Amino acid sequence: MALSFKELEQKTNDLSVRAGRLFESLKIDSKRNRLKDLESLLNSPDVWNDSGKMAALNKEKRTLENSTVLFDQFESKFEELKIAAELFGEDESMMEDAQTVLLQTSEIIDKIEFSKMLGGKTDVLNAIVSINAGAGGRESQDWAVMLLRMYTRWCERKGYGFDITDKVTGDDAAGIKNVTFIAQGDHAYGYLK
Repeated sequence: MALSFKELEQKTNDLSVRAGRLFESLKIDSKRNRLKDLESLLNSPDVWNDSGKMAALNKEKRTLENSTVLFDQFESKFEELKIAAELFGEDESMMEDAQTVLLQTSEIIDKIEFSKMLGGKTDVLNAIVSINAGAGGRESQDWAVMLLRMYTRWCERKGYGFDITDKVTGDDAAGIKNVTFIAQGDHAYGYLK
């Protein structure tokens, strides 16, 4: 679907408004300032002598970097979008390029909005998940196996650690009565809650 220049301009303004709201609500400026502070702290020799403190600071730094990297991508892509829109205003053959950049910019904003949903204090933690077959015999035990396999693959795709802590197999050893596992990674609890 081809966009007119006016529609492209309107969608660009809408993206700018959405980004401004997210920038304020996610406190990106303060996160960027904290990142600078963390970098200077991590260069201090005192921190390198305390491995516990260093690990905590590195984890905080990684979390802050993950929350600001999408905004960095957005700002870069948004500048590209403004240039593409300007070129489209001068030359209509640039419409396809402008639409492509608009779609990419919109996808980044969608990702930022989704990540905002994972802003709770516990969302950044690891997750402990239990699957119980319950009543239903063999079929429910088979379903528990399928769920475990689904969660295992999901964790692999996300790059999360996956550790089964408890597993009770069915009477014929084909199904699972219950299983408990830990998904280890950034925002594992937020995604799995």
